Amino acid sequence: MNKAKNHSPIWPYLAILSCLFVLSLTAPRAWQRKARQPQAGTQPTAGTRQRGADELHAQALVEDEASLESTDAVELAPYAADLRATQSPRHVREVAIEPPAGEFASEVRDEPGMPPAPAPELRTTRPPKAWPLEDVCLAPDSTLPGLAAPGTLVVEPAPRTPALLAAQPARSDVPKPEKGPTAASEADAAPDDLLTEPDYPAAVASSSWPLPRRLLEQLSNLAHEDPYLVWPQRAIELVHRLSRESDQPESTRQILEALDRIENGDSLMPAADPALEGSIVRARYALRRWLDLWESAAELHDVPLEDRIDETEAKRITALLAEFDALAAENPAEGSAWREYLELDALAEAAESPSGQARRDAARNVLDRMTSRRLSRSQRAFLDKAPLATLREQLHGWAAEPITSERVLRHIEQYEHSGMPSDAKLVVEDLRSLSWSAPEQARQLAKYLDAHYRNANMRVAAAGELLNLFVPQPGRIEAQVRDTVVNVPVRGHASTFTRLSIRLVPDERRIRLGLEAAGTVDSNTVSTAGPATFRNTGQSTFLVRKLFVLGPQGLNVWPAIAEAENNYSYLVSLETDFDRVPLVGSLIRGIARSQHDEMRMVARRHTERKVAERALHELDNEVQQRLLEAGKKVEEHQVATLHRLGLELVPISLQTTEDRVVARARLSSGVQLGAHTPRPRAPSDSWLSLQTHQTVLNNGLQQLNLDGQVFELDSLFQRIADKLARPEIAEQEDLPEDVRVEFADKDAITVQCRDGLIEVTLAFAELRHAGSLWRNFRVRTSYVPKIEGLSPRLVRNPDDTIHLEGRSLRGKIAFKLRAIFSKVLSPNRQLRLLDDSITDDERLRGLQITQFKVEDGWIGLAYSPRRVSSKVARKPE
Repeated sequence: MNKAKNHSPIWPYLAILSCLFVLSLTAPRAWQRKARQPQAGTQPTAGTRQRGADELHAQALVEDEASLESTDAVELAPYAADLRATQSPRHVREVAIEPPAGEFASEVRDEPGMPPAPAPELRTTRPPKAWPLEDVCLAPDSTLPGLAAPGTLVVEPAPRTPALLAAQPARSDVPKPEKGPTAASEADAAPDDLLTEPDYPAAVASSSWPLPRRLLEQLSNLAHEDPYLVWPQRAIELVHRLSRESDQPESTRQILEALDRIENGDSLMPAADPALEGSIVRARYALRRWLDLWESAAELHDVPLEDRIDETEAKRITALLAEFDALAAENPAEGSAWREYLELDALAEAAESPSGQARRDAARNVLDRMTSRRLSRSQRAFLDKAPLATLREQLHGWAAEPITSERVLRHIEQYEHSGMPSDAKLVVEDLRSLSWSAPEQARQLAKYLDAHYRNANMRVAAAGELLNLFVPQPGRIEAQVRDTVVNVPVRGHASTFTRLSIRLVPDERRIRLGLEAAGTVDSNTVSTAGPATFRNTGQSTFLVRKLFVLGPQGLNVWPAIAEAENNYSYLVSLETDFDRVPLVGSLIRGIARSQHDEMRMVARRHTERKVAERALHELDNEVQQRLLEAGKKVEEHQVATLHRLGLELVPISLQTTEDRVVARARLSSGVQLGAHTPRPRAPSDSWLSLQTHQTVLNNGLQQLNLDGQVFELDSLFQRIADKLARPEIAEQEDLPEDVRVEFADKDAITVQCRDGLIEVTLAFAELRHAGSLWRNFRVRTSYVPKIEGLSPRLVRNPDDTIHLEGRSLRGKIAFKLRAIFSKVLSPNRQLRLLDDSITDDERLRGLQITQFKVEDGWIGLAYSPRRVSSKVARKPE
C-alpha cells in the first residue's frame, strides 16, 4: 500500500501525540510556569485530609522567582570534585500497576502533585513579546533563547521605555473564528432529529450531592471481584448515605470521617489476589479525590457567595482606571501599550454598562492577561505595583460568579462519568469562579479542583543508558602541531580521540545533566632550542565537564570545567649542530640534555594547561552551536505548532535520579483540564517510558476548532495540515467524494482510553453525500494497540465495527452511511505513534517494547533492553 494511503482521517489527535513525544524528548527551554517538587517516600492518599489545600500547594510548588545561582553554584562544587568518579547505574523500582500496592503507592506520589495556582487564560491572546533571540550566555543564570513558552499569536513587541514602566505590553490581535460554508436547505431533507446523547444520564438536579457514578462503579467491581474485601461495600453504603444526608452538617461530618478511616486504613490491606492491586489503587485514589472535594464542599455549603457586580464596585474600578491614566500620561507610548494589551478601554465601557455579564467577561479578560504565564519577570513586577495591583484585586469581585457547592460537584461528577470536553469546560469555569471568590472556603475548593483535575497529562522518563546511546561520538582527529612550550617553538603531529557521555546528577526539582568529554592526545613533536633539536613522543589525557540544568525558568548552561594530565613524554632523539665536532659535540649534547631534564616538569605543566584549555574551548564552542541549532529547529516546528493550536506545555515536575530523568507536564490551553487518574507503571527495567492521558488528545482536538464548522473532506484535511504544519496530511487517497460535513456544536471529535481500547467518536450535525442528507448522528469505532518490532501502532479493533448513533439512522440509510465511514476509517490504515526515523534508528536495535497498554484514560508505552526468555521450568504456584 502506498504511503499516502497510510494517513488516517483521525490523524489530528495522533499527530498531537507524536508532537508531544518529540517535545518531551527535546525538552523546550523556556517553560515559564511553576513546576512542582515531587514528594518522595509518601503515599498519595494517606493523611491528605490532615493537610489543608494551602499546605499541599506550598509543598508542591517550586518558586518561579527564585534564582538558580545560589543552589546551582553550591551543587556544582561536588560535581567538579567528582570528575573521575564512576557510577554503576541501578534501575529505579518503577513497576506496573499490577504489582503489590505498596510499591505502586510509593511511586504514585508524583501523580496527585499539586498543579500551580489556578490562573488560566481564557482568550487566545499572547502577552508582551519581550524576549528577542540572544546568544547563549555561558553563565549560571543564562537561559537558552528561542524556545519561549507556546502561545497563540505572534505579535510585535511593544515599545520599551524603562523611564516609566518596567516592561512593555504587546499588541493582541485576536482573529475572528473561522466560519465554514453554510449547508443549503433542501425540501426533502430528513427530519431535524435531536442528536442522541450517549448513555450518560445526568445527575439529578437537587440540593443533595450527586452520586459519583464512576467511583461507585470502581468500588462495586472490587466488591464483586473479591468478596473478602469488606471496605468497598462499606464505602458504597457510606457514599449513598452521604448523598442523601449532605444537607445535614453533623451527619456529613461523621460520614466523611468514616470514609477517611476507610481510605487511610482498611483500603491499605492487601487483596487476596495480587492482580487486583491496580484496581485497588485506582479506587483508593478516586475515593481520596472525592473526599477532598466533599470536605471542601461541606465547608462552603453554608457560606454565601455574593455577586459583587454593583455600582459601588464600578465606581472604584473607574477611579483606578483614572489613576492609571494619570500615571500613563507621564509616558504616553508605554502607557498606551499597556492600556491596549490589558484592553482597559473595554473594561471602562463595561463599567458604564448595566449588564452584569458584560462586566464579568471584561474583568475575566483583564485578569487573564494580568496573570499570563508569558509575562516576563519585569512585566509581572510592574503589574504588582499600584494602581494595577489594586485593580486586579477589585476585578476579582466582578470575575467571580456565585455558584453552589452542589453545582460544582454535579459538574465534576458528570465530567468523570462522560469524559467529554464540553463537561470539562464546565469544571474549568467553576474552578475560575471559585478562585476569584472572596470566601477562603471557595478558594480552597478551587485549589483542590486544580490539584486533582489539572494534573500532569503526560510523563516521559529516560534512563541514562538511553541518553548515552544518542550522544554523537566524534571520530579521531589528526592535526598538525604548531605551538610554543616554555618559549620554545614546537612542531609536529597530534592525534586526539574523545569519548562523550552523559552523567545524571540527582536533583529533586530539575533535570540536571553533565556532559563529559574524556580523551587522549598522542603527539610526536620536534622542538629546537639554540643548537639543539629535540624529538619527543608523548601522551596526555583530559576530562571536560559541562553542566546543563533544566528548571522552571528554562535551560541554564554552565561554563565547562576541565583538567588534563600528561601521562608521559619521552625524548626520542637529540641532535645538535656540533654533533660532528669531537669533544665539543658530546659536551653540547650533555648540556642540552641536562637543560631538557630541568625543564621537564615546567614543560609538563604547560602542556597540561594547553591541552585542558583547548579541550574546554572546543567543547564550549561545539555545544553552543548545537544548542542554537536545536533551539531554532524546535522553535520553528514543535513550539510553532503549539502556538497555532493555542496549547501550552506546562511543567508539573522535573526530576533527576541516579538512573533516569523524569519530566511530568500538562498540555492544555488555559480553559482545559489535565489528568485526574493514576497513570500506569512502566516496567522497572525500562530505558524509555511514555504515558499520555486522553486529555492530551482531546485538548488538541478541541483546539482544531472543528465544533460547528462545515467542510468538504479535502478542505477538512487541509485545515488540519495547516494547523499542524504537515502538508502531507492533505494528500489523502481512497476517500469518498462529494462528501460535505457539518460537525456538531460541541465535542466534534473525542477520544476515550479505557479497557485496552482507544475509542474515537465523531459527532455530526449534518452530512451530505450524492443527494442524501443525514442529520444529528455520531460515528464511533475503536482502536487497539499493536506492536510491530519497535513501532507502536494503533489498528482498528478487529472485534469491533463502525457504530452509528442517531434516531434518524435506520435501514438502508444507515447502510449507506456506514459504507462512507468504512472508507474514511479504513482498517487498512495503521496509525503510528512514533515516527519511523525514531523506531528505525540502529541505536535502538537492542531494545524492545515491553509495555503498550491502554487503561483508565492513559496510554502507556515503554522500551526496555531485550530480555532473554528463561527456559527453566517454574514450579507452579
